[in-house]
Amino acid sequence: MFETTNVINKDTFLEIKRYIISPKDKRTYALFIIAGFCLALIAVVCVLLIVSEDPNYNGYYAAALGMLVAAFGIGLAVVIGMTIRYFRLANMIIKANLNRFKEDGYTEILQTSSFTDDKIKIHNLTNGATVEIGYNVVCRFAETKNFYTLFTKAGQFILVNKISLIETDKNEEFVQFVKEKCFNRKE
Repeated sequence: MFETTNVINKDTFLEIKRYIISPKDKRTYALFIIAGFCLALIAVVCVLLIVSEDPNYNGYYAAALGMLVAAFGIGLAVVIGMTIRYFRLANMIIKANLNRFKEDGYTEILQTSSFTDDKIKIHNLTNGATVEIGYNVVCRFAETKNFYTLFTKAGQFILVNKISLIETDKNEEFVQFVKEKCFNRKE
């Protein structure tokens, strides 16, 4: 029904970079960052309350103050660590894929993506490998300047050359087809 040929290289990965991390993972990172920030904020408020209550910092207050300073440090470390990890994750995924290309002696891969009534067939023209994926595992759909990208539950992605669909006047037809076939798709 639909078939496009795609070149996958560094530029391709950079174009789809903002979609590589799933919304679920983005929410998890955001939750950890918010929790760390709240922990640090609560620790600061408690320290200020303790200091304002007893300027002499006797035994119990000193111990409580020490624990709150530690909580602040942990909260701050979580915020910084998770923020750095989040922003590095997409780059790490891209780098891992490009390293796989290099291991096989390639800088880019040429592939076709074919969409039939019951499956998606991806044929790697560079090394001859073929993979078939059912529509039931596709969970996300993203659109960039040159590609439609379908993501599976396992984090794989299927590229569709948007330009070739536009040139053959099948662009809107393809988008409707994907919406009908991929029941688990989220935009």
